[in-house]
Amino acid sequence: MTKAPKSMSIGERIQRAREAQSMSRSELAAHLGVSQATINAWETGRISPRPESMQKMAQRFGVDIEWLSLGEDIRGLGDLVMLDPDAFVEMMEIVTNARYKGDRE
Repeated sequence: MTKAPKSMSIGERIQRAREAQSMSRSELAAHLGVSQATINAWETGRISPRPESMQKMAQRFGVDIEWLSLGEDIRGLGDLVMLDPDAFVEMMEIVTNARYKGDRE
């Protein structure tokens, strides 16, 4: 199990994962059924997301809920997001393309 740097907050992890997916705040807000202002409040640490929203974000971003909420990740994706965002984006594109290709077959 890996840990995020102690200084990285939940909001920073949400923002990093969202940006790694090239997703805007408005896109994430629409996906979760919340306002863009709510996403901004989460990312800046003014408020914390509810557990249901955390689960939906973890699923959408393809990261463990433990990494998103606590900074721990049993699969190591959190390290990839933190240490090499470009590699994470590339990996997510590969996964997305594979899923899309699978849907077409």
